[in-house]
Amino acid sequence: MDFEEDEYDEELEMPTLRLKDVVNILENKQPSVINLDACFPPNTPHLLKYILDKIPPTVTTMSMRFNDIKDEGAIILSEWLIANETLEILYMMGVTMSKSSQAAVESAFKKHLVGHRQDNNGNTYIRCVKPPVVEEPPP
Repeated sequence: MDFEEDEYDEELEMPTLRLKDVVNILENKQPSVINLDACFPPNTPHLLKYILDKIPPTVTTMSMRFNDIKDEGAIILSEWLIANETLEILYMMGVTMSKSSQAAVESAFKKHLVGHRQDNNGNTYIRCVKPPVVEEPPP
């Protein structure tokens, strides 16, 4: 499911102070870690899309534990992960979605970087930045 730019306001009103704080951080800093634990109320995929669109490429670790994003939110997360080339660690414990959506998120996470693995009973996704290619000088 794709949300078009005009489907949410540029200044979407956040329903909680926690989400307002997250937006403030994303708009005013260049964080390397973002904590979205228990941020999204049920049935708010538009909020997930709005927040994901604001995440800068400096973020290498994201925690989304204990969110009820369901399959609709998992599709949004998967699409974002496919486009994201910088996220290295994703924490997903307690996220509500179907097994097929969970597999789609895992597959999307594996699109970039190298050394993919899961820890914490499959709730933590890890991938590593590719080491730079060093060309050998000709003999």
